[in-house]
Amino acid sequence: AGEVAHDDGPVCIEVSYRVAAAERDAFLHAVYAIGQTRRRNGARNWRLYRNLEEADHYSERFIVESWLDYLRQRGRLTQNDEAQELALMRFRDGRREIKRYIYQAPVKQV
Repeated sequence: AGEVAHDDGPVCIEVSYRVAAAERDAFLHAVYAIGQTRRRNGARNWRLYRNLEEADHYSERFIVESWLDYLRQRGRLTQNDEAQELALMRFRDGRREIKRYIYQAPVKQV
């Protein structure tokens, strides 16, 4: 991974989950609650996607304006926000299933 400046962005965050059919409703309730929290803290374009090839695989994706905004978002979690995140941990199999992407501008033509 290269250096990331505070003003680099936008940043796309992707969180992956594995959800057993019996847990689907509980998962959807929890993930949509965290979606509201993420939007309240500055995320935009928050969406939840279900994998067409693997029905138990979901991907939560959202955009924050810059790397600094992402770091600030992580730093301003309330106790309730942290409880929401913990509720979702069981759907991540204890693995670190978070990917972060920085916008890549096109190469300027000379």
